[in-house]
Amino acid sequence: PGGFDRMGGGGGGGGPRDFNDRGPGGGRGWDNNGRMGGPGGDKTESTFTVPAAKCGVIIGRGGETIKQINQQTGAHCELDRRPPANPAEKTFVIIGRGG
Repeated sequence: PGGFDRMGGGGGGGGPRDFNDRGPGGGRGWDNNGRMGGPGGDKTESTFTVPAAKCGVIIGRGGETIKQINQQTGAHCELDRRPPANPAEKTFVIIGRGG
């Protein structure tokens, strides 16, 4: 279950997210179409789930692996801070330019 799907993510999420509580078009807030506002615009969000016990593999010691993912891809990957529907899984959010 889970697995990453480029078109819309894996088993988690759905719909626009309230990202850092900033409004549409300002900084990192979501607009009404699920795209990020601010510089760069038209950002796309994908989610994927992993077993909770394997989260550390993606994050890495001191966050080094996830930092590398962010640097090498130009996207932003982070662990979703909202409680998951299934406590045995964790959801990661990837935000980047579509296309």
